[in-house]
Amino acid sequence: MTNETPVVFHPIGAFGASLGLWTKNFIPIFAIHGVNVFAARILKLSVRCVTPLPPGRPGMLLTVFLGVEAVAVIVLSAFVSLFILGYLRDAQGRRPLFADIFRQTCTRFSGYISGVFMLFVFFVVGISLAGAFLVGGHVLYAQHPATSLALGMLLATSTVAVALAIAVVWYGFYFTLAPLIAGFENKPVIQAFRESRSRIRGQALRYASTFLIFVVLYLALGLTAYFVLRMAAAAPRVLYTIDPAMGALFGPLWLALWLVCYEQIKGLKRSIH
Repeated sequence: MTNETPVVFHPIGAFGASLGLWTKNFIPIFAIHGVNVFAARILKLSVRCVTPLPPGRPGMLLTVFLGVEAVAVIVLSAFVSLFILGYLRDAQGRRPLFADIFRQTCTRFSGYISGVFMLFVFFVVGISLAGAFLVGGHVLYAQHPATSLALGMLLATSTVAVALAIAVVWYGFYFTLAPLIAGFENKPVIQAFRESRSRIRGQALRYASTFLIFVVLYLALGLTAYFVLRMAAAAPRVLYTIDPAMGALFGPLWLALWLVCYEQIKGLKRSIH
């Protein structure tokens, strides 16, 4: 394909493709995703059982235990998600074999989890810096209230905090394909981040629109279920299950959408060059 040929990433087309992929493989990927739902439920119950934490050494030991458990759940969730992504990827061309997908997932996991971890650190550090500027400005203003210098410092630090938070979200969005690039293409994580930014550049609004369609659909179905159950006078505990049930049901669709966007944008970048 030449550079003169218009090449466009279509959000509705990408969402439709991911919806078809999710529907076609719904039973196996829903069953696999159940591992993530179960692990998250166990972690939630563990936190609930030890809250409030007892003082002293027992509280410290329980905190360490919860930290280890949370890390284990995150790693397990990442592995299961990568397994589902590998299953969906193979399902587009041939009948997936669980043994082959498991071996591939083990091979790809180090790159994938490195990308996920780096993306998480990027967001945490960036938002923390923005929060530090915001809090620092308020502290300085509280020390010298109603003075022009303190007011100027508050305005300056608040502006920096907002600008930094927007930059973190925006550039973090450009890096969201990095875990898939690192996992599926076996590229170093830093190179995967650069490649993710390069591929999404020029398609950012369309890429974001694809996930916006998912969010709108998710909210519409969730609110519909909520109001229907409310009119049916369902018990509060039933209403509390709506969000976990929706997450369990549509979590694999989110992964399918992520995979389809990755593959279509990858093909788009290749066709342009």
